[in-house]
Amino acid sequence: MTDIQVWAFLVGCNRYLDYRTIVAPDFMCDSKTSSLLAEKAGGNSTPGGIAYYREIHSPKDGDLTLVFRVIAARAEDIGIEGQGVLKDSFGREIDLIEGVVFRKKELLDNIAFTEEEFEPNYEKKLKNVAFSKQEFESIHKKLVVYYHKFWQCTRPESVIPSEPSNKNIENNVENKLELKRFDEYFPLEKEQSLQPPPIDNLKLQDGSDITMHSTSKNPEETNISASEDEPRSSTCLFSGMDNPICKLIKKLIGIFKLFF
Repeated sequence: MTDIQVWAFLVGCNRYLDYRTIVAPDFMCDSKTSSLLAEKAGGNSTPGGIAYYREIHSPKDGDLTLVFRVIAARAEDIGIEGQGVLKDSFGREIDLIEGVVFRKKELLDNIAFTEEEFEPNYEKKLKNVAFSKQEFESIHKKLVVYYHKFWQCTRPESVIPSEPSNKNIENNVENKLELKRFDEYFPLEKEQSLQPPPIDNLKLQDGSDITMHSTSKNPEETNISASEDEPRSSTCLFSGMDNPICKLIKKLIGIFKLFF
């Protein structure tokens, strides 16, 4: 039998506080990195029969793997007066993100791989680790006790540390959950990382300023003003580039030439 150590974690919000880490591994509490869990775990409600997994790197804690699910926070389940899904102060339904954390190195050290493999395929082997529906239900019952207390909080409290427990990684359990890579379902971070950073106070080739005043996410609606102390230039800094700012400047120059 092969075991690894896993730590439970819980992320959620209430009527007064936004989503945050409520329960985290004791070593993450000690290193003050528990906020990583609220940043890296999330998404919409998890479909039945699956759990998400995500690999993260902590400068202080090393390479970690999260296995979690997202479920609706229901009053009758948590022991709070009322029925149905709990809501925050804006009327939005509240989700609970609950699961386990374990160290990538420990799992690698316990994975047997064939002679044909020069190194273990971590992602392939991880998907063969058995996480059952019953395991997550057991984790949930332990974590809702802490959420029940958190529900009454009106100001931030210290994150509750969880102790490690042994997890059998053999693949012979009933009601095994299929592990799905979180990034494949919610690739928002990858998309956002490709977006250019905001550009302020650009200069044309003649030295005049272009100040950006944007109140919209649509680049075509961006207001552009040139410094009135300098003559306007007909040459765009982004000449030859497929850039919304350049296109808008060229349109303005074209309109100007029609009348003068």
